[in-house]
Amino acid sequence: MDYLDELDNSAIQALTELGGGIDFLLPSTTTTTATIKNAYPSSACPARRHRRVQATYLLRLEHPLSEPRDVANAIGLSRVPQLETGSGEDGEERFCRLSQTNIDALDSWAAECHPGKKFTKIRLGIAHKEPELPVLGRDPTLPHHRASVEKKVCYPVYYFFYGTLASPSRLSRLFDIPLSQLPRLEAASILGGRIKTWAGKYRALVDSPGDKVEGARRFSLSTASPVRAAPRLAILPPISPSPPASPSPPTSPVYDHLPFNFGAEFELIIRPKDISSLSPDARLPDFDASHRQMRDFNRALLRVVSKLLSDSGFACKVFDPNEDEEAKPDYSQWHTTLDASLSKGHTADGFYPVEIVTPVVKADATWVATIDKFWSIMQRHFELRRDTSCGMHIHISPQQGKFDIDQLRRIAKAVVLWERDTARCAPPSRDDHAQDFCLSNVKGRVPVADDLWTHGPLRGIRHAFRHIDHASRNEIVRYVCPDKHRAWNFLPARETGHGSVEFRRPPGVVTAKKAKHWIAFTMAFVDMAMRTNLGRIARWLPKYHHRRSTTISRPTFEFDDLLLASADKLGLYATLDPRLRQSDEPRSLHITMMRPDYFDWLRRFDDDYHHMNDNA
Repeated sequence: MDYLDELDNSAIQALTELGGGIDFLLPSTTTTTATIKNAYPSSACPARRHRRVQATYLLRLEHPLSEPRDVANAIGLSRVPQLETGSGEDGEERFCRLSQTNIDALDSWAAECHPGKKFTKIRLGIAHKEPELPVLGRDPTLPHHRASVEKKVCYPVYYFFYGTLASPSRLSRLFDIPLSQLPRLEAASILGGRIKTWAGKYRALVDSPGDKVEGARRFSLSTASPVRAAPRLAILPPISPSPPASPSPPTSPVYDHLPFNFGAEFELIIRPKDISSLSPDARLPDFDASHRQMRDFNRALLRVVSKLLSDSGFACKVFDPNEDEEAKPDYSQWHTTLDASLSKGHTADGFYPVEIVTPVVKADATWVATIDKFWSIMQRHFELRRDTSCGMHIHISPQQGKFDIDQLRRIAKAVVLWERDTARCAPPSRDDHAQDFCLSNVKGRVPVADDLWTHGPLRGIRHAFRHIDHASRNEIVRYVCPDKHRAWNFLPARETGHGSVEFRRPPGVVTAKKAKHWIAFTMAFVDMAMRTNLGRIARWLPKYHHRRSTTISRPTFEFDDLLLASADKLGLYATLDPRLRQSDEPRSLHITMMRPDYFDWLRRFDDDYHHMNDNA
């Protein structure tokens, strides 16, 4: 074997050590020159080396493979694979963990013994990780940076956290350590690195010789602690501790808007799965039933839903404004009602519109379970259909029940600054070009829109902030929300209102996951408005508009970063979908009530949007 072959094999061995799950399939090597000449004619190239990534899969256990032992016997494993359990909307499921090689063997076994049988296999999108963590400023793939012998880990080991991981509450969850027992966090700076944004929203720490990152934290472990997850974490030898802080512990700011109270309005198109089990006297009207028969059934359906929720522990009543025009709903309990804006184009299929309104819910540790239970009831007894006429509206207020004038100013400024960002987070069917029920607060016939147009987008924001700072409560509402059909409806926050602000941009939802996302989104936005120095942003905007900084030393005003940080501070990061831009999934979205020009605008986004006839 000559020097080049030896070097080639050494490189492959090094890559195998680093990749772990990568198999290199090499041609058989020989030492005779004659064999090499015959193996590789002058007109042909040597066989290329291939590599195969060893992915990991979860195999759902079902007949005839009902137990992990059945899987081991079928494909000839020497040991029983690991059992995994999980729960979903259909109940608890059991899986076993298999490698790529085992999955290939399973496919061969199934094709021979059970042709036509399709097993559920889920590929785990987790890359192979070596036990050693990356080291800033050092490329571990280079041979002279690889450890030749296994090194014993010495404690304390210093880690550098940045972004949302600098939050003690988040670290407490990741390390599974009570907040009171969390080791001490110290201010620190790093040499040889910088913070950059990846994919438009993720903050990444990268090599940058000569640069310095200020204001992050270091975390020291005196003993080995189990870590469930450790993103954004690196061993950093060049950490320079900041000067010691004063002996007295820093006091956290008091945010008197927490915890929030919220109420949600769910606009739904539903059909009972078994109407006789819900109400023995009720019967779905025929497809050719009269308008009066369908209307009467729709009212009866409200009573059915109300009774079902009440029997499940949610006190609920039917609210009919036609019975008493001066009556107002009781927001201390759930209620069902009719909404004339919802489409009735699905009645031929047995689907009828209803609106279900929650009571005032305190956003404490129980609100997620409340929303989960509600949707579990609805999905168990009803089929749900998505339609563009449906929306989800979230009313939010502070714990004292009403935003004070300073808090209202902060929310109004945040809406002026970020309303376009919140609109981009909603799917296209909720855009101003596709509906008239949740229009922008900074476009059209809105006083603040006139100022933004007159003074320009940058100076206009500073002018709007000054106007809001000197306006009365009712004037603030009129300035950013002259009518209720705005994405952020401020009318309930007037002097005579109950003090909340309504977010109307979310689409109609049919799952608990989507409902919780938009509730968490609303709370994170309002919390971001309370915590962020909006006046400082307004002063920095002209400079920031022309020169963006990628280091942590300068302020950044990225909407996604600030919203996700607020969600993390509120403990809502796991509830919120970090992919803030939501889609319509147009193939399952029904369009029965839409102006032709709105529909044409949607079709420019995606050809899968389809319009149904009113009687479809």
